[in-house]
Amino acid sequence: MLELETISHWFESSGATEPGQRVLNNISLTLHQGESLALMGNSGSGKSTLLQIAAGLERPQMGQVKLTGELLYQLADKRLSALRREKIGFVFQQFNLLPGLTVVDNILFQSRLSKRAVDQQWLNHLMAELSIEELKHRLPEQLSGGQQQRVAIARAIAHKPCIVFADEPTGNLNDSLSHSVMALLIHLVQEANSSLLMVTHSAAMADYADSVLKLQQSQLIAAATA
Repeated sequence: MLELETISHWFESSGATEPGQRVLNNISLTLHQGESLALMGNSGSGKSTLLQIAAGLERPQMGQVKLTGELLYQLADKRLSALRREKIGFVFQQFNLLPGLTVVDNILFQSRLSKRAVDQQWLNHLMAELSIEELKHRLPEQLSGGQQQRVAIARAIAHKPCIVFADEPTGNLNDSLSHSVMALLIHLVQEANSSLLMVTHSAAMADYADSVLKLQQSQLIAAATA
């Protein structure tokens, strides 16, 4: 479903004619439908860069990304944007809710961009599971951090994407909230039959995923989180 083939990426050095610091070196991975994978690594190891490349947000210097059979970096910009809207959900550490929209309008924002009919039963189920039904007419500024992240999860999954990309989805939450939010994220991704590729620095959060890999010295290695 998601395939990364021999991805290499480096940051250009200012004024240099040779490649700068290489953060990803010949990385390949496959994520099947319904699977969840956590990427761990030290700060600056390149895990967020790898996530952005996999999501079609940043082009690698070498290698290719295939999502549901389409080579992302061979697509025209219009088709790539449409694919991200239709087949991908995002959960960010900073929540990234739109401040002028209510909770329910934030949740439905991506579905409406894709001109999809609202699945009211699924929407009601999401809000009930995430305990945000009574918040649906509030603005993001009226919510706590935990409430905002639950809204962000609902937004990512409302259109039942093929894959959800999550970058430190509990990074701004305390330990207790982190566990409850992560359990909900995993549960709802499974219900949507989506895949999950998650970046986290926390071994405890990584344990929720089906498998864990670690970025170390520009390479992916198996990681024991226990």
